Amino acid sequence: MKNEVIFSFGGDFADYSHKLTHFPTPDSVSFQLHSHNRHEIFYMLQGDADFSIEGTCYHLQKGMLLLSASGQVHHLTINDTKTPYERTVIMFSLGLLPPVMERQIFPPDGGNRVFLLNEREQIWFEETCLGLEKSNLGEEAMRDSLSAMIRILFTKLSSVPEVTGRVDPAQSDVVNQIVRFINSNLTAPLNLEMIEKNLYRDKAHLNRIFKGVMGCSIWEYVIQKRVHGARQVLFKTGSVSAAFAASGFHDYSVFYRNYVRCTKMSPTADLKTLTEETL
Repeated sequence: MKNEVIFSFGGDFADYSHKLTHFPTPDSVSFQLHSHNRHEIFYMLQGDADFSIEGTCYHLQKGMLLLSASGQVHHLTINDTKTPYERTVIMFSLGLLPPVMERQIFPPDGGNRVFLLNEREQIWFEETCLGLEKSNLGEEAMRDSLSAMIRILFTKLSSVPEVTGRVDPAQSDVVNQIVRFINSNLTAPLNLEMIEKNLYRDKAHLNRIFKGVMGCSIWEYVIQKRVHGARQVLFKTGSVSAAFAASGFHDYSVFYRNYVRCTKMSPTADLKTLTEETL
């Protein structure tokens, strides 16, 4: 897999990247199940892939724009390894936009929204991105420009129809029940037997349905959600012990191992990165 970074910007409030993968590999780590600590704007330029967010699958096409709130678990499935995969991704933190705008663009419970821009809207978005990439702005000016671009984009999206993803209604109902139960009991001593008992269904059957919709096992989803919650506490308090206490993991070594597996760094290193970004 040859991954070419056409442009990349990292700041304290927003990250911007434009990447082209010439021969995408289906099992690439960057495409596997994960979540972010920031809101994400994903824009598809070219490729043949499916994007799954919290169990709803979207077949990507040029001009598709996905908004996912912080903490949403998602993954990418490559359909054709010979077709180049190109995308623009903007990730931004709480506080970049006015709270009222953020509430309007994202559902009350977070979640995600997907839009398909028409040709004229695609031209506007792509030319705006190209202008940012060629501007040579400093960090502060780049942040302000990204903020302004996102505000204009969100205003435009108010008149753009949303795209409905593929999901089996029968399976979706079961998966939604599992997700609600997990998210309500993240800090409790969860196990598959508890979920089986709560939903009155065989755990093997539940896991099979869940993996078919979500692309991961029930337990992998629990781990992702726990790590994300711990990360939020870590960034808010600056305390690794507070993050562990709020994580739902009841053994520090298990917490540490899963944190590293999901974020590719230790809690201490993750906190240091955040601190350096905000200096």
